[in-house]
Amino acid sequence: FVFTPKLPNPETPTFCSGYVVLLGDHVTTDAGTGVVHTAPAHGQEDYFAWMAHHAQHHSDNTITCLVDEKGWFVTPKPRNPETPTKSSHLTYAGCYTAEAGTDLAGLFVQTQGTAKVLEQLAQSGALVSVSEITHRFPYDWRTKKPILLRATKQWFAKLDSLHALGHQDTLEPLLNDTTISHVQKVMLEHGGTDAWWTQPLATLLAPGFDPAQYVKGTDTLDVWFDSGSSWYAVLPKDTVADVYLEGSDQHRGWFQSSLLTSLAVQRKAPYKNVITHGFILDERGQKMSKSLGNVLVPHDIIEGHPKKKIPAYGVDTLRYWVASTDYTSQVGIGPSTMVKISDHVRKVRNTARFLLANLNDFDPRVDAVAYDDMTSLDQYMLHLLHELQAQITDGLVDFLNVEMFDGLD
Repeated sequence: FVFTPKLPNPETPTFCSGYVVLLGDHVTTDAGTGVVHTAPAHGQEDYFAWMAHHAQHHSDNTITCLVDEKGWFVTPKPRNPETPTKSSHLTYAGCYTAEAGTDLAGLFVQTQGTAKVLEQLAQSGALVSVSEITHRFPYDWRTKKPILLRATKQWFAKLDSLHALGHQDTLEPLLNDTTISHVQKVMLEHGGTDAWWTQPLATLLAPGFDPAQYVKGTDTLDVWFDSGSSWYAVLPKDTVADVYLEGSDQHRGWFQSSLLTSLAVQRKAPYKNVITHGFILDERGQKMSKSLGNVLVPHDIIEGHPKKKIPAYGVDTLRYWVASTDYTSQVGIGPSTMVKISDHVRKVRNTARFLLANLNDFDPRVDAVAYDDMTSLDQYMLHLLHELQAQITDGLVDFLNVEMFDGLD
């Protein structure tokens, strides 16, 4: 289907006289007309519809994005008059740039650019009405500003045939204790880390390695390599850490880099357990931010903050909150949370005071009661105490603090 657009641009000789209507699976007919605008450079569903059309017709699928990385309309590039015009009206070579026009170049899309487009529609007689609506739109969590999607060129590593490398014979691994010590010695003798760039490959390689079999790389290592090799400097030789503890964002970072470097050098993981914790949010589940005014710092909880109307809870209350929280997911904290935690701490303290007061002059050699002589209620309480002890012990072994405090509650 082809229609004639209402916005001819006499300044652009390559004006496109019509556009093809695409069929898209993402468009529904249960609401509206079932016809939507398509912007392959600014929407994922539109992009897939565009690529599917060109895959079906074996035509050029080049996409020209008229918006730069700052959200401004870019100046349209003039078409080379010697280049023949392609038959498909969906080709972006000239058509879409002509639609944008030179009047839009340099204008921010979501402000001045939008106003200019409305002005052009009104001048051409194609504008029926203008009104504001409320709809869902992506916003940046940090700047709180709307996000404009853009199609950009990216490169990807094709991994389809990597599995074949697992059946290939490779050279002896270059990274081990001997080669690392040799490189360290070379750096000490030849001006530090600059030795990697100033010394030949034969000097950097340990004895027994043929320089003809290796190529010295000058690329920068992953930024996590330094922290990922911390086990080498911190742990005694042949020692494995009991726990590596970090946030959920470190599966790709510290956890992985530590595992890779350790496996390369000592053929084993540097840790026995990996614990992933969530992040601290406010009571509404929002990220703490100074701009939102929802930041709660530990000092205010411990010492109090009169201006914020936060009482002084003391360090034990804060410690109780940390220890009793399910760290495996996101953790919320705020004024009401601290009130509840303070009540828990008060109950524990009052119970401890009551027990200690009753045991003030207790002498187990004289006052102890044999289990068989106890009342059924006392025996049952000892049973509950034994279960609590087992629950706390298991929680400590499995690093599940929340299970220990569930037993106390």
